[in-house]
Amino acid sequence: MKDVKCKLVETEEELREAYSIRHEIFVKEQKLFLGSDRDEFDTHAIHIIAFHRDRVVGVVRVYETEKDMWFGSRLAVLKPYRGRIGKVLIEKAIETVKRRKAKRFMAYVQPLNVPFFRHCRWKSVGEIVPYLGVPHQLMEVQLQLFTTEIAKEERLNKMMIFLMLCVLSALYGELL
Repeated sequence: MKDVKCKLVETEEELREAYSIRHEIFVKEQKLFLGSDRDEFDTHAIHIIAFHRDRVVGVVRVYETEKDMWFGSRLAVLKPYRGRIGKVLIEKAIETVKRRKAKRFMAYVQPLNVPFFRHCRWKSVGEIVPYLGVPHQLMEVQLQLFTTEIAKEERLNKMMIFLMLCVLSALYGELL
């Protein structure tokens, strides 16, 4: 979807919108939580939101549990946008943890969503287990499979340095 943008949450208003979507999905629709789905990870998580035009339509959070080990969770997309936004949020989550030098990136996924995550190149780890009292599959993505914006930026920086060296070399050669 071309008119979808993802970004890291920067303001209190964006965080309120992210929590609102999570509440709609996890408390009201799926009834996984009573009252609120917020937990101890929210305070240090990086929250990511997806916009369609000017409306926040999806959210995911990522957080480090131990050195270089990251988890993604609370992936939530409003009903009218499902099937179009989740992949973009997952890609932004992968980019985000790669920028922070993650070695591993995992998530507990509801069984219904496992095929979607497999389509996004995640692999199952072990058997389905209860998580939050509901069956979930632990999944992991091999971060080295993804060429993200970071790699593109690094290649561009190397090309710029090479071009600058060529120009300097030519100028220096002319000065001798």
